Amino acid sequence: MIFNMKGKATKILAVAVVALLSFGMAAPRASAQQSNPERVSLGVDLGQAAWFGTIGVDFSYAVGRHWTTDLFVRYNPWKWEKKDGSQINQRVFAAQAGARWWPWHAHSGWYWGGGVRGCVYNQGGLFSDKAEEGTAWGLSLGGGYALMLGGHCNLEFGLSGFAGIKNYTKYSCTVCGREEETGKGKWFIWPDVPTIRLTFVF
Repeated sequence: MIFNMKGKATKILAVAVVALLSFGMAAPRASAQQSNPERVSLGVDLGQAAWFGTIGVDFSYAVGRHWTTDLFVRYNPWKWEKKDGSQINQRVFAAQAGARWWPWHAHSGWYWGGGVRGCVYNQGGLFSDKAEEGTAWGLSLGGGYALMLGGHCNLEFGLSGFAGIKNYTKYSCTVCGREEETGKGKWFIWPDVPTIRLTFVF
């Protein structure tokens, strides 16, 4: 199997940036007196890092007291060799643009949100020897809580899910390349790895 992200990753990232700009223009604005001077946050997702070394970077911008627009990127190019010669693959490139609503204050307390996501993936060998790779597009919904650790540092916890359509190929094992099934435009619902995100607010 060849995990080829060239071209697909660029398209996914471009769609995410366009969606981010659209969410930013559509999100309600607060007056200057109500706006939060600490508008920007950058975060690293520790939950993703614990999931087979996935690199997760998040950017958030407050467009009002209760609203932020968000962009995240997930990247995992690694293959994990098993003693029997097979592999564990959790490889992915994913980008998502969306918005979050904060009942109390942007970047503080509870939040609910969602966004538009695209990904290229190659997964298998974890619960069985079979593998699947393909592309997926859809919507994500979830929520969580941002615990303030200091004036400019938060620890966020969250749960979310991803649903949409995928084009995929299934293989009988992670290394043999024997195709078992292909599909286009198939519906799916996937749970996300729980969020444990360390963020820095500026």
